[in-house]
Amino acid sequence: MLGGFRLVRGLLRLTADSDSVNYMWSHHVTNSEQRLTSYEATFVFLPDAESVERGKQAVQSMFAKSGVRIAGEDDIGERVLAYPIRKRDRGYYLLYEIESDPQKVQGLYQAAGLVPDILKCFIVHRVPAVAPSVAPTG
Repeated sequence: MLGGFRLVRGLLRLTADSDSVNYMWSHHVTNSEQRLTSYEATFVFLPDAESVERGKQAVQSMFAKSGVRIAGEDDIGERVLAYPIRKRDRGYYLLYEIESDPQKVQGLYQAAGLVPDILKCFIVHRVPAVAPSVAPTG
C-alpha cells in the first residue's frame, strides 16, 4: 500500500510506504479518564434546611448520572445574595470541586435549572495555580 490514511478502531492511522513505520494520530481518546477536566461548581440553594438537603441529593444524583467525579466539597453556608433571585435575598452556597468530561458541563447546567431547590448554578473551569516567580535578591 502506498502511504495514506486509514481508519482503525476509531483512530486515524498514517501509513508510510517506504520503511513500514506507522504513525498514530487521533483526537479520539479511548480512556475517558484522560478527558476529564477540573471544574468548580457552585450551587445556591433556597436557604431553608429541607431545600438544602433535597438540593444536595439532587446535585449528587445529577453528578452520578453524568459520570462526574467529586474531588472536594466545601459547605460555605447561608449568605446574602448580590442581587435578588426569584424574589429571594439569601441563599445557601455549596462549592464542589469536580472532574468531568467537558461535553457534559452544559447538561449539568440544564439539569440544575430543572431542580426547584436550586436558585443558581455556576460552573467554571479550574486552571492549576502557577507558583509566582520570585526574582533573586542580592
